[in-house]
Amino acid sequence: MATVVGLHIDRSGRFGITHPSADLSLDAFTKAVKHAIHLTKRLALGGLVVVMPEVKGFPPPGVSERKDMVTQWATSARDEMISEWGTLSADSRIRLVIVAPANYIDRGRIGVALAAIRGLTANVFTTEHEAVDWLIGTTPPPLPRTGPSADPHRLHRHHPRHH
Repeated sequence: MATVVGLHIDRSGRFGITHPSADLSLDAFTKAVKHAIHLTKRLALGGLVVVMPEVKGFPPPGVSERKDMVTQWATSARDEMISEWGTLSADSRIRLVIVAPANYIDRGRIGVALAAIRGLTANVFTTEHEAVDWLIGTTPPPLPRTGPSADPHRLHRHHPRHH
């Protein structure tokens, strides 16, 4: 695995991996990810894994904080693409995946939805293995589970036929 300041490159050369300090504040974490996105784009990598399985520097962010983080990351990824190539190209977009403690992951995955709205393909998992599998395309993204469809058995219940 090659290393660029703060960013490791996986053996295949397809994506970067960064391990921010667990003690970072939310603002410092957001900036660290923006920097890693910048490096990922400069190195023409297809994705970035941000591994932070333990967080000590800030509590789980609320919706407003998630919106601010994701907006900054999406803007950073988009601005980097535009400044590098002069236009926004769909095939030059990176995929961002965060590894975080379960209590830092919003049940409705609001950050993932906000990222998609802003043009950033992103996801979040509790393990690096799941994150890498998703990033390289072997795992479909988990869908938010809210409302009546939240019951995973609802569509699979066996209803006896009446004769």
